[in-house]
Formats: sequence, C-alpha cells, structure tokens
Amino acid sequence: MFKEFFQFELRTRLRQPMVYIFIIVNFLLIYSASVSDSIQVGQDMGNVNVNSPFALMMYPAWMTFISLLMVTAFMNTSALRDYSVKYDQILFSTPLSKWGYLGGRFSGAVLSATLPAIGIYLGIFLASYSGWWVDADQVGPFYLGA
Repeated sequence: MFKEFFQFELRTRLRQPMVYIFIIVNFLLIYSASVSDSIQVGQDMGNVNVNSPFALMMYPAWMTFISLLMVTAFMNTSALRDYSVKYDQILFSTPLSKWGYLGGRFSGAVLSATLPAIGIYLGIFLASYSGWWVDADQVGPFYLGA
C-alpha cells in the first residue's frame, strides 16, 4: 500500500511543471549570484572562490528560506488533494492502512519537494565552469568531496 501511494505521488509531481520551474528558479538564482558580483544570495562571498566548500555550504543554507515556500506548495496540494476533489469518502471507505496512505503520500511529497535543490548545486557547478563570465581568480579547483 505504501509503495502504490508513494509512486502515485511521485508520478503526479513529475508530470506537473511546478518541480521543473522551481529547479530552474533555484538554478538561475544561484548561478547568477555565483557569476556576478552585483547579485548576491544571503551574504556577500567576498574573496571566497565560487566553488569553495564555504560557498557550497552557504548557498543552500540561505536558499532554505526560499525553499520553505516551495516545500509548502508541495505538501499543501498533497495533503488536500483528496478532499478538494471529494474523493476522500470513497478512499476512506476502502480497507487501507493508515501507514500506507499517509506514509506514502508524505514520503512522495518530501522527495518531490527536495528535487528543486538539484538546481542549487547545478548552479554552483556550472558557474565554476563559466570561464568566459567568471574571473579565473574566483574559481578554485573542483573537489567532488566538497
């Protein structure tokens, strides 16, 4: 039961454009903040390299404030979908487990809500390889472990 609700939630989310729009928004925010001195997310990085471990830590930390609104959008529709289309009475009249229903829905929504964080790391990664836009002194060596 858990698996079916989990897969349904993920399939539903990945068919909607909201996930992809949030990935693009996160990517554009972090990429532009990494390659430009006039745009910043959170605090000014100063003389820190674009792809330093400090930047890899600070950008996602500051983006949690924006991502909180994104997570709310995912969790809200997941929690209210059955009630808004009046499917709750039919669903709850069937013998389904509480753990399977709530756990599957919640886990699928959490996983789909964490997908936009890919845009943050993709923005940092691609900004370090934008040699034509970023000053070479701002880019350090790329360490996958960081």
